[in-house]
Amino acid sequence: MISAYGVHQGRLVRLEQTGRDLPARNDVVWLDLHDPTREEECAVEALLGLEIPTRQEMAEIEESSRLYEERGALVMTAVVISGAAEGRPARAPVTFVLTPKHLVSVRYADLSSFRTFQNKIQRSPEQCTSADRIFASLVDTIVERAADVLEMVAADLNEVSTRLFIEDPSTNTAASRLRRAAGQVEDDLQATIKRIGRKNLTMAILRESLLSLSRLVPYVRQGASGWLTNGGPAHL
Repeated sequence: MISAYGVHQGRLVRLEQTGRDLPARNDVVWLDLHDPTREEECAVEALLGLEIPTRQEMAEIEESSRLYEERGALVMTAVVISGAAEGRPARAPVTFVLTPKHLVSVRYADLSSFRTFQNKIQRSPEQCTSADRIFASLVDTIVERAADVLEMVAADLNEVSTRLFIEDPSTNTAASRLRRAAGQVEDDLQATIKRIGRKNLTMAILRESLLSLSRLVPYVRQGASGWLTNGGPAHL
């Protein structure tokens, strides 16, 4: 699916699309590709004259090759966490293609940070009126989401620690005996180990995500220093 955005009267607005036809090149500022088909990728490539990494290329790309320039466009791939709220944390590569006039984002996961950002620009459409400003605000939203997930993990681990090491089991001896009689203690232990394992996986993905994002901003500052606008990545 492709969502197209442009600037109208100083405000970022979503552009109407007729069937599979994309809006005119001069009308587009941001193209968000969510789980695009190859046909949709080719349509964006034809519109902007840029090559869009495929899903396989995004998955196989090495860490040292996640940032590069092609035909005057900055191509950057970051790792974003997905599924944390549902207890199924996973790494989701997201590629950004940034030019002086356009931003293209390519992703294959329904990321809450993107939904939050889309709601944000509906409330304040005048704050993101150029490609680099959209990029900066989107990265900021992704980082804020990572901070929210980190708070969730900390709260969950604190609850586990309190239950295991602070609560006094003698306050409910009858219930404790019933759980032991039913073999619930072993089940609780296995559940706790799985719970802690998921949190460790979440933390590992968060570290990878924040590290990849921390490399994007200085890369854009250097590679796009000649055309950054006020409110763009130079102010992150």
